[in-house]
Amino acid sequence: MRILPLVLCIGAVTLSACAPHATVPSTPRQTPAPTTIPRAEADTAPLVSAHTAACPAAAAANALGFDIFAQLRKQEPGKNVFISPYSISTCLAMTLGGAGGKTRSAMAKTLHLDGQRPTDIGAACSSLRHTLETADPAVRLETANSIWVTKQLKLKNDFQVRCRDHFGATVQALDINDPAAPSMINAWVRDATHNKIDSIVDKLAPTDSLLLLNAVYFKGTWADEFDERSTNDAPFVPATGGPKNVPMMHNDGTYSYFETETFQAIRLPYDSERFDMFIFLPRRGVPLPRLASNLNARKWNQWFHQLDWAQGSIAFPRFKLAYEATLNDPLRALGMGVAFDPGLADFTGMASGGLYISSVIHKTSIDVDEHGTEAAATTGIAYPACVAPSTDFKFQMIVDHPFLYAISDRQTGAILFLGAMEDPTQG
Repeated sequence: MRILPLVLCIGAVTLSACAPHATVPSTPRQTPAPTTIPRAEADTAPLVSAHTAACPAAAAANALGFDIFAQLRKQEPGKNVFISPYSISTCLAMTLGGAGGKTRSAMAKTLHLDGQRPTDIGAACSSLRHTLETADPAVRLETANSIWVTKQLKLKNDFQVRCRDHFGATVQALDINDPAAPSMINAWVRDATHNKIDSIVDKLAPTDSLLLLNAVYFKGTWADEFDERSTNDAPFVPATGGPKNVPMMHNDGTYSYFETETFQAIRLPYDSERFDMFIFLPRRGVPLPRLASNLNARKWNQWFHQLDWAQGSIAFPRFKLAYEATLNDPLRALGMGVAFDPGLADFTGMASGGLYISSVIHKTSIDVDEHGTEAAATTGIAYPACVAPSTDFKFQMIVDHPFLYAISDRQTGAILFLGAMEDPTQG
């Protein structure tokens, strides 16, 4: 049976009703030609590069993703982290549509959407969603959004319309006192993620009034599949502890690649090459946190433009990973703490009654093998200039120690998934 790599993620925002005493402010694949890809201008590269300039929603989602990724890396040093910037941004952008006053200002700044009108944000998110879902018939990319609201809360009609028109969200009635309510929500999650994520809620609190859910499902085969006969057990060396044997896949050919004195980078395309996985491998002796601390929107765009065609070989571990995080603290640290404050949060654009965010939950899953991927959902060290390959240059990239990786859309620049792999055996 042919198993394809998978990436899946689910994000959820739960809003609760404030306690009665709380006050709320009013307010077709082709063989690549050996041409050179233009390089970025060192550290003066603009935040939005050429491939994201026409898609502000993608640029904003990427920037938020890098911010949250950095926060989670601080919280969980030495642990595998795997998020979907696109899922997180989509879920919070839906929530932003119902925020007002200082809550809206704080959220918009955190989401890198400050200064934009709600209708423009919605239209940009809608355009990005449509572009991604229709990007490549050879790759299966599905997104789904839903809003679950209790019968006691009257959701404003214009908020429902915006969520439906801009995000394709469905509105579902929710009886908070029904013991089967969590099962209904989790059934939606399983359906939207093709059973890759089993649940998002274990139970509901009596004050939970509104849930906003987003799911992203990705399934694609490599443009150049790895030969299963070449896969063999080989040691992977985590930052701490001794080597651990993992199934190591092998391939060689012409790749988009670049290297510096500090790290190697490669692009592995899927199917017709609209979507790619990027791998960033620190040189031996360079700890992953040093490389990760430089990963932000500007560096991403700079590295993207330093890729050149080169002949070489890659050894890459086959792995599966499930990840879960609560994003309350990272989002507070990024400046939107007011949205979590029962006495200050303003979500009157959704409904009256004093809503505030009680939790933001994020789950992801990824499965990478020889055939493909199935998934569902800052101050920098100055890096040396890219080492330009000579005509007879051939690289060797052995991914046998901690690395960074991402899956993105080549046209819009949207990063669907972003991870730090410290130990493939962690699962």
